[in-house]
Amino acid sequence: MDNNDLIHEEHEEEFDDESQCCGNCREHDISCEECDCPGSCCDRCGCYGDCYDEDVACEDCRCSVDCCERCGCSGDCEDDDVACEDCRCLESCCENCDGNNKFNSLSDEEKVALISEKLKLPKDSVIKVVKDRDVNGFTDGNRVLITSGAVENLSEEELAFLLGHEQAHIDADHVEKTRKLFHKKIDDIKNVANDKKTGFFKKTLNVLGETVLGALEISAINHQQELEADKKAQEKIKEAGYSGAGGRDLMDRFDIPDRGISLTHPHPKTRKKKMQ
Repeated sequence: MDNNDLIHEEHEEEFDDESQCCGNCREHDISCEECDCPGSCCDRCGCYGDCYDEDVACEDCRCSVDCCERCGCSGDCEDDDVACEDCRCLESCCENCDGNNKFNSLSDEEKVALISEKLKLPKDSVIKVVKDRDVNGFTDGNRVLITSGAVENLSEEELAFLLGHEQAHIDADHVEKTRKLFHKKIDDIKNVANDKKTGFFKKTLNVLGETVLGALEISAINHQQELEADKKAQEKIKEAGYSGAGGRDLMDRFDIPDRGISLTHPHPKTRKKKMQ
């Protein structure tokens, strides 16, 4: 007679036939995997104890999903460096993972509407999803335009940051301010070009100089506006309950190799550093 038989005989009077429990589940010297009891007879069945062992990573845990709160969770949901779409946790292990899975099941328009509500964007805000595989967002001064590539590929928080960023441009009237500055610089160039007191050679140099200076001034204003919109978007997503990592994650996406110098936007690394 082996050890299991002895334990079964010792406890057989404690359990009726319907329980089908041999008593092993109450013997701490017997590991769960060696227990012959059915899964429903005690809390221990279906649990190998891994869920209580901090040295065992969640993804290596052999316990059943419902034996403890830890099971079914790889820990990714609590790691800010892991994007929700890369999270290995089960849907039910945390609100973050569950919310992301629900978010991914929405249509493009539903995603935009959900985020707009969370960010409390103005009721009269016009947000249009344009068919484009690139991940991008922009504004014409009145509407927020988001590419379908952005809606389909960004996480909820990254998309929230992008929407908040473009809305910040509208709220600060950045497009109109840049347009006025541009037309002023064009007028300055025309005035230099029409100066009849200046010779052709000097006039040409003056026009070139005015053009370069105007372009640099507009570029500097654009860079400042982008950083202002980043700051406002960062504040807005945090107020909406997001972690605040969405902007930094988005800058990582934009930071591609061999990226050239942009006259309209600061380098993604610069923008990300400002968000720390």
